[in-house]
Amino acid sequence: MLSHAVQIVLKDLYRKIGLDTCSSHSGRRTFITNLSDKGVSTRVIQELARHSSLAVTQQYIDVSVDKLRNAVNLVSG
Repeated sequence: MLSHAVQIVLKDLYRKIGLDTCSSHSGRRTFITNLSDKGVSTRVIQELARHSSLAVTQQYIDVSVDKLRNAVNLVSG
């Protein structure tokens, strides 16, 4: 399968540059998280990522302590 071949190539490239913990999904996760950080609707992100489920898209969005703090600051203001 082509997608599997691409995953293997990316994993090899990541390993060669010292990013052993990266995967083909690392780029997707970063892309999806960056869109979310910029305020793009999760539903729009779902379409861009071509996920069939909104729950899957939400799993790709990283949540950090800074994001949590900023959310609380929005309401405490």
